[in-house]
Amino acid sequence: MLGDSLSPALNILGDITLNSQFAEPELDKEREVIVQEIFMVEDSPEDLVHDLHTQSFWSGNSLGWPILGTQDSIRSMTRDEVLAYHGDRYQAGSMIITVAGAVEPDRLIPELDRTFGGLTLGDGMRNRDAPRSTPALTVINRPLEQVHFCVGFRGMATDDDRRYIMHLLNTLLGGGMSSRLFQRVREDLGLAYSIYSYHSSSQDAGLLTVYCGTSHDGCDTA
Repeated sequence: MLGDSLSPALNILGDITLNSQFAEPELDKEREVIVQEIFMVEDSPEDLVHDLHTQSFWSGNSLGWPILGTQDSIRSMTRDEVLAYHGDRYQAGSMIITVAGAVEPDRLIPELDRTFGGLTLGDGMRNRDAPRSTPALTVINRPLEQVHFCVGFRGMATDDDRRYIMHLLNTLLGGGMSSRLFQRVREDLGLAYSIYSYHSSSQDAGLLTVYCGTSHDGCDTA
């Protein structure tokens, strides 16, 4: 946005963040949109396999739940539950406001205080135990031309000093077309069209995943 639009922009941002009405008809429309998005993921095995992978790896922990939710959870969610969640989590200690560009601090701080100064103090965060990975093999059979599979390993949390090493390892392993996995499995052996790795970090845990989409014969060979 333009520097001289700070005040109206903050008004809009603050109103959306703090004063959303969550009208029942609008919630019902958005509910159906999300359900259709869930259907879209379920119809795309190259997407669905990652949800199934995290559910299996973090079995029994909310970290493994699908971000979109499930059909049952979306359809059964009430307006009162949405309002309660909003009030519980949208608090001063759980928000970060980042500003860059043509702004003057002497003007910015009063504007932020005017817009967000009424936030409830606290962080709305709940104490929980660090998730534990669960060794498992999960197989879902579908009449598809390809096999999509993930292999997971414990990774690093967001504040672990070794996370930089992990990111470097991931880049070498499967982070691009010059990675070891891509060059060996696809370029040299021709066993798969899509193969890569990625690392995801959370507050107290991490997951390194290798994904591959290949033919049934290619899967047996690999």
